[in-house]
Amino acid sequence: MLKTFWGGENGWRDEQLEDGTVIWTAPDGRQHITTPGSRLLFPELSEPTATVVATEVPRAHTAGITMPRRKTTRAQDRAARVQRERELNRQRTELETDESEIGTDSPDDESPPPF
Repeated sequence: MLKTFWGGENGWRDEQLEDGTVIWTAPDGRQHITTPGSRLLFPELSEPTATVVATEVPRAHTAGITMPRRKTTRAQDRAARVQRERELNRQRTELETDESEIGTDSPDDESPPPF
């Protein structure tokens, strides 16, 4: 987790030794050494199996990558949803009003009875 969120040249670094020991170097230079716990139970597994190839510190790191930022705030999203719902309610009310007015014209002598 350290390298994921705080890596790169100015972040945490790690160095793994052949026996499985990991040396963590903090940004301020302090070192923390962790040894594999399996060494006590399975000492034969702590023996090196191949040579370790040292790699350089990557130049570009992804420590700054985080979740994408919101384009609008939650309050703005909620206000837009409320406004949209009010607009839909207004349109529905207008349609219902228009439909209820159908057939309310004053009858003339030539129109059939309403039943």
